[in-house]
Amino acid sequence: MAKTASDILKALSLKVKNITKDEAKSFDFLLDEIPMRIIRRTLLGKDINNNALKSLSASYILARKGFLKGEASFMARVDLSKRDINKIVKGTFNKKTKLTSDGGKLKLISFKAAGLPKLSSDAKPAKSNLTLTGEMLSSIVGKRSGNIFTFSFGSNTFANDKARWAKEGGRPFFGLSETDKKGLTTKISSIFRQILRDNFKG
Repeated sequence: MAKTASDILKALSLKVKNITKDEAKSFDFLLDEIPMRIIRRTLLGKDINNNALKSLSASYILARKGFLKGEASFMARVDLSKRDINKIVKGTFNKKTKLTSDGGKLKLISFKAAGLPKLSSDAKPAKSNLTLTGEMLSSIVGKRSGNIFTFSFGSNTFANDKARWAKEGGRPFFGLSETDKKGLTTKISSIFRQILRDNFKG
């Protein structure tokens, strides 16, 4: 008895489901590639939309250069230029210089030398790439359960908090950009076509 179109579709549907279940391991490269893409893009200073990550504040740059809020060794306005920050760190800034904001009011923050923080080799004091020690980005891990892939910061709850703060602070990074999606789609499509060829021979 000849198979009806319905029979063929049912058989095809079952086979595709089995492929998805049995061949999921063919996509395990995603467990390494997706974290790698997120890390690489972020280290280059790009967010999830491939835009430049929001710049660091002047006060945070000073902290990354080894100055903390405290007794007045230097007086610096929050929105100092990078040139002025460099002068402060080199100790050549004129403390008597008037620093006024748009409203003519002084907005000063005091800093004291506190020793340089331990920056990752991928970090620079003024570079916005969500990297200080590198712990948060290096904590990204992938996991597969059946044909479901999930990505997180594992058991590192502080890294998860920092990622949330980054998003809330206007620096979203955890996810795939359109460029990432296009690159992965090409690879996934190639693998899936090969699986179909192997399973539907003849």
